[in-house]
Amino acid sequence: MPTPPFSSNLQDQLTDPTAWKFSSELGPVFTPRFFCCTDSNAMGITGGKEPVAVIELAANPAFEGETVNYSGTDSYDPDGSITAYAWLFEGHTPASGTASSGTLNYASAGTYTIQLIVTDGTSLDSSPARVELEVKPPLFEGYLATSAGVFYGTGGVTWTGKNSGLSGDDLIVYDVKIDPVTQDNPEANKTVWRCGRGGIQVSRDGGATWTEKNPTSVANTWSDSPPPAISDLTFRQLLFAGSQLYVIATWQEGGGDWRSTLYYTDNAPDVLSDAAATVTWVEVVL
Repeated sequence: MPTPPFSSNLQDQLTDPTAWKFSSELGPVFTPRFFCCTDSNAMGITGGKEPVAVIELAANPAFEGETVNYSGTDSYDPDGSITAYAWLFEGHTPASGTASSGTLNYASAGTYTIQLIVTDGTSLDSSPARVELEVKPPLFEGYLATSAGVFYGTGGVTWTGKNSGLSGDDLIVYDVKIDPVTQDNPEANKTVWRCGRGGIQVSRDGGATWTEKNPTSVANTWSDSPPPAISDLTFRQLLFAGSQLYVIATWQEGGGDWRSTLYYTDNAPDVLSDAAATVTWVEVVL
């Protein structure tokens, strides 16, 4: 008869006459009627096989600040089931966990080791499973112009509205530019220009506050149309050329024709020292 690691209870079941039936062709045939359970740990096996820990991470690699889902649910025990999870998260707060799955979030780029040990129903621990999680700095950092306004984003993960003081749907943003002098500064120190319907604005603090920098008037070279008001203009295509900043103003005159005027300013750097500085715009006569 079987010897340990089978339990005495299991041996009694194996020797029970009702566990066997007779076949004229095969002779006595064992009928495993007592295998009632999905977990073989319940069968009294005391010397089972070691469980295996399996780690899944998504996404990997990840960006700074991006949510990473971790899971150990694919871990398994060859002769039973997993009853406990023990995680270690290098460089993370919290640094450990006991759930079968969860989320991580790393603020700093680097390579971090994620470790998992699982335990089965007979208190056997797996060998540690380890996976390297690569966290990358943002691939993108900058401004996005949409019909809803201006947004700032990093890594393509989170976009933050930069439209304080605007009138919502009244603003259509066609272009946004970071001043070349400050484009490498942190967001809060960047000087950002934007243009759209009804105005040109500039921000010295990365888009937190905006100041109007419109031309005071628009010359009219067509006798069939009165001069447009600034509120009638749509400003497009901001372009830096050295210390000069160019912008195109377009409007639709009374006869239905579209007109445009090209402006530039030599004193765009004034906004770097004074958010309220007046910018003088000069019409370019083509």
